[in-house]
Amino acid sequence: MGAAGPQRDRRDTLALDNVYYLRKPRSPAEYVFFEDERVRVTRSALTVDSRRHALASIESVTLGQRRRARTVPVALIAVGALGAFLSIRSRIFVGLGAMLLLVAAGVGPLLFDEANAVVELHTEDGVLEAFESADRALVGRIAEALNEALHTRRAAAWPR
Repeated sequence: MGAAGPQRDRRDTLALDNVYYLRKPRSPAEYVFFEDERVRVTRSALTVDSRRHALASIESVTLGQRRRARTVPVALIAVGALGAFLSIRSRIFVGLGAMLLLVAAGVGPLLFDEANAVVELHTEDGVLEAFESADRALVGRIAEALNEALHTRRAAAWPR
């Protein structure tokens, strides 16, 4: 102890106009497991953009994949193939090039389309897709943080 009183660790204090105030300890419910510009995982909730999901209602978390709809590329292939077939059959080769371009335009997205990774929340009401991104590493970190938050909640609720 000095003349000014007991010395405190700077992490426990908040400086405001050169006057130090004791910081209130953060409650366990506020602990942030993951935070990003769109996603925040705390001990009590998952917030994605403006949607909030209470962790108390979540039973488990899994990773999934979602591919884009394939109806347009398949329709382009079907129309192009049919048009090419009819053009060859009727021996009118003027539209054959355009029909083959339609087939190529449909095949391209099917070959180079990658699935997006999805965080799936399993609740009593079913499965809810909470977050989707092409960045698989980001989705994996979010799922890991959610599992850690769920484990922490369950460990705190477990009778000792």
